[in-house]
Amino acid sequence: MLLGIAAWKKGAALYESMSQAQSVNIRAMSRNRAEQVGYYRFLENQNVSVSELVRSAAGHCQQQVAGRHVLAISDSSEINLQAQAGDLKFEDIGVVGNNHDVGFFLHPTLVVDAESGFPLGLSAIQLWHRDPKRPDKYERQYPQLPIEEKESYKWLLSAERSRDHLMAGDAVCVTHVGDRESDIYEELVRVPDAHTRLLVRSCRDRRLHDKATMLYETLSQQPVEGTYTVEVLADPRRNRESREAWLAVRFAPATLRCPKKVDAHDYRESVSLYAVEAKEVIPPAGAEPIHWRLLTTHPVHTVEQSLQVIQWYRWRWQIEQLFALLKRVGLDLESTRLESLKAIERLTILALMVTLRLLQLKAGRADETLSASVTFNDQQQQSAAKCSIASSPSITTATPKKSPKAYTTRRRAKVKRQKAKALLPKLNLGRTNRENCFENHSLSIENPINKVLITPLQGSGLVFWGQYLRQQRLKDFPFCIAQVARIGHGQ
Repeated sequence: MLLGIAAWKKGAALYESMSQAQSVNIRAMSRNRAEQVGYYRFLENQNVSVSELVRSAAGHCQQQVAGRHVLAISDSSEINLQAQAGDLKFEDIGVVGNNHDVGFFLHPTLVVDAESGFPLGLSAIQLWHRDPKRPDKYERQYPQLPIEEKESYKWLLSAERSRDHLMAGDAVCVTHVGDRESDIYEELVRVPDAHTRLLVRSCRDRRLHDKATMLYETLSQQPVEGTYTVEVLADPRRNRESREAWLAVRFAPATLRCPKKVDAHDYRESVSLYAVEAKEVIPPAGAEPIHWRLLTTHPVHTVEQSLQVIQWYRWRWQIEQLFALLKRVGLDLESTRLESLKAIERLTILALMVTLRLLQLKAGRADETLSASVTFNDQQQQSAAKCSIASSPSITTATPKKSPKAYTTRRRAKVKRQKAKALLPKLNLGRTNRENCFENHSLSIENPINKVLITPLQGSGLVFWGQYLRQQRLKDFPFCIAQVARIGHGQ
């Protein structure tokens, strides 16, 4: 059902308020009682469907992929609402992974540029919950079920929906990237085509079609084609500290034999691809060594090609950052006090879009070639320009004119507004005319926090805001454009 203009405006306002507050708390992000009631009504509106919100996110992503080779990175996470289970309305409430806590599952697809690793958007989002009274896997004879009746079908469904959106956006090539959970024979057969590739981390040892040895043994018998160092990020969940790892790289073509459990479903008896292994040579004492076995339909004949495949897989970490910002250090979605599960699902889609913006701003801090239009539309860019000027208590041009002493307070305020208005048309946040963004005016902005005179750097687009905020000593993310205004007013 198509929404009215008023509903879309309210949804856009909620999205912007959430971005500024960096929170899903409706009361915290609302400026007044009327705005708060309007946001609650939008989230409770039965005409606002999750599918429409997902299409809106996918539509924006579709506009960013023309002429690009992109990575479609998918993964799953659970939204645990057990802490407020007593406040939830008992309507379609399901359980999460432990089959006890209340909540639902989330499976987004993050689209990343294959050359730079910059996050471009979300091409697909799935939400579902498990029935607490459903039979277990043994009662359902889960291994014998067709893939369409398994929860694992989410991988194929995300690939299918992402392919439709990304190909409609004129993407040159789409590579679907998944972790070990996506190592599914049905996916290896059905997803790849002329414009679609696959890259997954191997979960299990597989039989080869033309050899007596298994996949892992065959791969370990290959000579080391090269070594290189990689920075291993810290992972508190595994008590792993950041370090630099030295990896040995092997690769080989492989033809996988169809597993017996899927023989009856008319899948071809083998699938040909390439296997790449990256194994840590000398891991630190007590640390689990890095050991990746990757399966890809991209051709791998040289060390350079194998390193490219490994780099693509390493960018999968961005979707883990997306979940961390969504659930913990950023928006803290699981602390929402909404009582309706449907409203929480609508809030989740909007929160994912806000989290994507935070990722883009973080990645855009150091790349001057990125356009602000990747993250902000024209109206948002104009608002950002106004925000950057309004945030400064004192804005002067290079050759300011002296104000007459006899000016009244009202007259002085009017002159100040006219000066600020004259500057607005000459600020350009997009890629066009980037080098002239601050060519005509030298702005001096006094930071009321540390009383240091700060001059904005030459530049535009996302990098301008990243550099500006970094000058304000905001080294930690997430951050958003609203912090410019908060800094200017000393909050």
